Amino acid sequence: MSAGPAHFDDPARLHALVGLELDWEGHRWQVIEVLPDGPTVVLQATDGAREIQANQHGEAARRVPRCREVPARDADGGPHPELLALLAAAGLLGPGAR
Repeated sequence: MSAGPAHFDDPARLHALVGLELDWEGHRWQVIEVLPDGPTVVLQATDGAREIQANQHGEAARRVPRCREVPARDADGGPHPELLALLAAAGLLGPGAR
């Protein structure tokens, strides 16, 4: 995949990240989905990190793998800093980009 923030501003290009595994912010993550609104990249922890999921009434129901949503764009429409950090952690930005 070619590098650069301009390549990651639409859901079709972001979808190429699905399945990617990376170490970021102290956890091992896998990209599991791209939500077109935003767009937003959805990560799921693969290192055993879990969180409590509430049921429809807001009551603690069960433990599930930790998930994280990373917006693709900031308020000005540019690449979101969290997305840039995620891409850098995956080796998709910078001189050694894959």
